[in-house]
Amino acid sequence: MITNNKILIIEDDMDFAAGLSNCLESSGLEVKHVKSVEAALKIIPELRPNGITLDMQLEDEFGYNLLKVLTVENSYIDYVPAIIVVSSMVNARLLRILQEYQIPHYNKIASNFEYRLVAEMFSAYLTTYSFNNSSIINNMSKENEKRSGYLPEGKELRTIIYKHLRQYNLNIKVIAYERLVDGIFYTLQSDEPMNLTKIYLEITNVDYHTAFSGIRKLIIDSFKNNPSSFFNHFHKKTKEEIIQDGTKMIPTPNEFIYHIVSLIREKYH
Repeated sequence: MITNNKILIIEDDMDFAAGLSNCLESSGLEVKHVKSVEAALKIIPELRPNGITLDMQLEDEFGYNLLKVLTVENSYIDYVPAIIVVSSMVNARLLRILQEYQIPHYNKIASNFEYRLVAEMFSAYLTTYSFNNSSIINNMSKENEKRSGYLPEGKELRTIIYKHLRQYNLNIKVIAYERLVDGIFYTLQSDEPMNLTKIYLEITNVDYHTAFSGIRKLIIDSFKNNPSSFFNHFHKKTKEEIIQDGTKMIPTPNEFIYHIVSLIREKYH
């Protein structure tokens, strides 16, 4: 049995969190639970848990952003907890970090998943390693230096997207604008091409046709009010050249989203 160790569960599925908490507590662990990245960032500096279980799809944002704070950004220079990702969503970018920092992960919806697997992993971690070891921290700092060109995440990435969109004079007051930003943001989160239909349906919980009809109108209205911005920044051709080429003057939502995505990736990769 493990004793005198604190575990923070970061999970917005209350039933799953309760089951995991009961299992960990029966193993002698002191357990705290939060439902969001924001709540976790507030409690971690005070609680300083020895271990953290982290879901990726949380009520406010991706758990990946918190994982990046704890590993890539090395925000807590004197504190390195044991981390176990317990999530049904592990993409290529996340997998690279998990492998590089030797962070175990479990698919919580897999038929063979059991809470005890997490408890046993913490038992192995917390009885074998010291997670305040200076050599671990130094290694993380060195790896952090290598990642200076990596694509930003979270609010920083959204700020970059807003900056790229500003030149098109889009109506930022309509809901379609934020749905456009979401499409760009979540497409950038994956190293593999993502189906925009799935992004809107599975991540933002918005029907694809509803999202795209609004975004299409947003782009059309912007083009009508300021066509030169599209000639200069999207097509990078004059109106006469576009007519001669037979190119569509107003891009579709897909074309516009992937255009912004490619510009941002080009800058940071």
